Amino acid sequence: MFTFILLFACSFLEADSFKLMGGLNLIKYSSFPSTRNADWRLNIGLCVGAGIEFDLTENKRLAIEIDGMMIQKKGTLTIDPSRPDLNTDYNLSTISVPALAKIKPITGIPFYFFGGGVGSLVLSHKYSTNKNQKDLKEDTKTVDFGFVAGIGYEAKINFFQNIFIEARYQRGFLNLLRFPKDDESLKSHALLIIVGIKTD
Repeated sequence: MFTFILLFACSFLEADSFKLMGGLNLIKYSSFPSTRNADWRLNIGLCVGAGIEFDLTENKRLAIEIDGMMIQKKGTLTIDPSRPDLNTDYNLSTISVPALAKIKPITGIPFYFFGGGVGSLVLSHKYSTNKNQKDLKEDTKTVDFGFVAGIGYEAKINFFQNIFIEARYQRGFLNLLRFPKDDESLKSHALLIIVGIKTD
């Protein structure tokens, strides 16, 4: 963790832009094999982070962005819609580091697209019911890898600052279970709605 912070700080000194952001994310787990009559329900979590951007062209239409984000991923496993007392709530906290390529298709148009890979460090993983709570950290892999893609809108608010809003889809590739039985797997995917401020 200290190494990441040090590298991020050194990169910041060479970056063309710096951004602060936060928002909400809609999280859903996917599991295999699926449990009969059970369904994963969308849940809302929080995200907050910072990023640095390196322009690849003078007109700023192409750029590379590296972020550090703390993401709270929540999911609810519903066994029987008529029995909410049987629901199981999962809470997965991660630090995610997306590396993104950004493109503004047309100069002067404030919309942009981006995509890339993401690595995540699992900080905690717990589940709870109306009767008990259990820490799943020892049964969860420490890291996850996946991809990110999305669209953003950016507007200038003064000479050196912009505000932006982004919609990001993030999907994990790895099975989060450290000790899966047979072909058992658990993965997460999320839609993040982010707002923030960026230096220009």
